[in-house]
Amino acid sequence: MYGLPENTDLSFFTGKVLRQVCTGVNEVILHFDGDISLTIQTDIGHRLGDVFAALYKLPIPATPMLVRLLHCSIIRTGIKPPGTLILEFSNGEAIEIYDACSEYESYQITYNGKIIVV
Repeated sequence: MYGLPENTDLSFFTGKVLRQVCTGVNEVILHFDGDISLTIQTDIGHRLGDVFAALYKLPIPATPMLVRLLHCSIIRTGIKPPGTLILEFSNGEAIEIYDACSEYESYQITYNGKIIVV
């Protein structure tokens, strides 16, 4: 939509554990420790270490991969312009959340009573 600025502070994600994956027809919501949530309404990339493993266009096919991340903590975050959010997990896997649509919201991050809409 409007991208995610490269200087966005995502440090609140570091060390947080994925506790719940909620899947709907049009979105998937990831709930982490510390009342942090990530609502995804866009494509999700999946990496196994340095290998790009899959691109998911819909939430339901992505769910088995996301469920494998339950109880894993985030060890690193990143931003790839113009708006891709990268979350690296303690099991060596990573997900990439893309800002894939200029007309609609792609994802929302909620934390500490704040919201980031991309």
